[in-house]
Amino acid sequence: MRTRGHYKTNRVIFVTLGLLVFAGLAGRARVPVPDETALRRQLSALLLMGTTLLALDSKLLYVEAAQMQDSLRMLLVLALISSAALVVLVWRGRALGLRQGLMLIVVLALVVARPLVLWASPAPHIDVFTTTDAAVDFLMQGLNPYSQVYPDIYDGQYDYAPGMAYWPGTVLFAAVGKWAFGDLRSIYVLGDVLGAAAMTALAVRRSRLRLETGLLGAAVWLAFPVGLFVLEQAWVDPLVLAALLWAAVALDAERFGAAGVLLGVATCIKQPAVLAALSAALVVLALRPKAALRLILGGAAVGALILVPFILWDADGWWRMTIAVPLGQAPRLDALTFVALAQREWAVAWPGTGSTLIYAGVLAALMLHLIRAGRADGRVVPAVRWLGAMAVLYGVVFLFGKQAFCNYWALTAGLVLAARLALSTGSDTEPLYG
Repeated sequence: MRTRGHYKTNRVIFVTLGLLVFAGLAGRARVPVPDETALRRQLSALLLMGTTLLALDSKLLYVEAAQMQDSLRMLLVLALISSAALVVLVWRGRALGLRQGLMLIVVLALVVARPLVLWASPAPHIDVFTTTDAAVDFLMQGLNPYSQVYPDIYDGQYDYAPGMAYWPGTVLFAAVGKWAFGDLRSIYVLGDVLGAAAMTALAVRRSRLRLETGLLGAAVWLAFPVGLFVLEQAWVDPLVLAALLWAAVALDAERFGAAGVLLGVATCIKQPAVLAALSAALVVLALRPKAALRLILGGAAVGALILVPFILWDADGWWRMTIAVPLGQAPRLDALTFVALAQREWAVAWPGTGSTLIYAGVLAALMLHLIRAGRADGRVVPAVRWLGAMAVLYGVVFLFGKQAFCNYWALTAGLVLAARLALSTGSDTEPLYG
């Protein structure tokens, strides 16, 4: 994830091996419970690594305001220095009060860095930003964004038809961001912060970890090496991740109606989220049918509110731009996928049917695993198991998909981190004040 998610043979191999190792660990019948002190040490080391890489290079491509970039760099250096001091204190188990102060500095610096990205790079030259921005303008003019003609800013360099490829939730959320703050990406900043907050909630509420540990997990996510780059490019994945993580919180608390609403929101934003919604519905249906009805009704209500009006407005345009065109698009050979590796290294055009069969097999295996684990645990979809299963599922989908860049793998990494936090149980004996 230090790169921008483009193809390189060894990167595909590393991602594949990492996914296999995680799947093996997540699929164990009895998951070992790590010590909280050890977990804090691991998280603090990851935080130091993330802030170091961000301070060295934020990966932004289209900076126009040098002063804002200088301010951004100062914040990242502040986060790095604070993280370095924090990791020493965490590993020595000393000065809790000072650790909490340093943690607050790191989190605030990383949060404030996000709007600075928007000001430093107000107009990134990427189709995701220009198309979504145009779609918002069309919507504000009373025009259906799926019926309009969009310019190709790449002049035919890529084999795709310019248009609004995401589902209406993206347009609506982006419109809120642009209306409220003048930049559609501002709502993605909020999504990033909400995702970090969900990680803290999973650690503190689900795993009974101390707040410090939960905040460390949130800080690790905020310091993810390509996190600022994802925001600059206007990728919508922070919103999807936030919705999925809060859905996990709701599932773990067995608030199935709320979980359905959140899964419906994620699905209305970006198409792959339908897999998370489908998996949750199938597992809950198998374990507690009456509860599944609340989940399904919650998701259906959101779909009726967000998706249906656009479909009725122009069903052909919506279908063409969000389903037919993506399905007909040629695989991107510059993507971090096994499909690109097969073509580049072995001159094998990986068949779409092969990917579909793999998806179906992995989904079925994960559902059986979750259902069996739910029956053994006596609970419906524990957050740790569902999040781990989703990380595996999306990792496979992206690995064998037509395209996957750093935003796809950042989403997968966020699910892995959240599953790790939800897995743990507070068990250390370190004094609360020291």
